[in-house]
Amino acid sequence: MTRPILSILDPSPMFEGQTAGDAFANTLALAEALDGRGWRAMWVQEHHNARSFASAAPEILIAALTQRTKALKIGSGGVMLPNYSPLKVAEQFC
Repeated sequence: MTRPILSILDPSPMFEGQTAGDAFANTLALAEALDGRGWRAMWVQEHHNARSFASAAPEILIAALTQRTKALKIGSGGVMLPNYSPLKVAEQFC
């Protein structure tokens, strides 16, 4: 029997009473906990004007996550494409 491929999408949620800094700390801690434990990938998202999510710049969060993990693949599971030029998206994510 083969093992399932595991990945997770974390939008950096902010729960009541938490700050964006708390949400980012939780996302970083989650990545560290998943790294090397059978999880293949972690995806982050881009959200704006959403009180429930802290991640407005996935490219910055991805940079921080890759500094704290070794085996876990990190990627963007959501970029608001209409807000950017195609060249910028290609340069940052490809």
